[in-house]
Amino acid sequence: PYSGKLPGGRLDMTPVVIKAGQSSGVVKHNGEEVLFMTQGEIELYLYEDSRDETTTQPLILKEGDTAHFFTSIRHEGKNRNPNQDAKFLVIRSSKVFP
Repeated sequence: PYSGKLPGGRLDMTPVVIKAGQSSGVVKHNGEEVLFMTQGEIELYLYEDSRDETTTQPLILKEGDTAHFFTSIRHEGKNRNPNQDAKFLVIRSSKVFP
């Protein structure tokens, strides 16, 4: 509730929900990002620039897990659970959401 109301800081913090069985879509932007899982589970995919092949096996993030990565790498979160939304906090060094 205080985001944007306090002075200073270059970090953008946004709660995100990926609906049951859905994907965030593949995104790429400047900066760095930290994900902090608060509910459910996602598979985090990191892609090579020129094609939709993952650079590694997906990271499985569950409640309480975190991931830190450069967002210049194309990335996508997938919620494979058909019955539960996945919720996480995104803390990033560049503002992406309005």
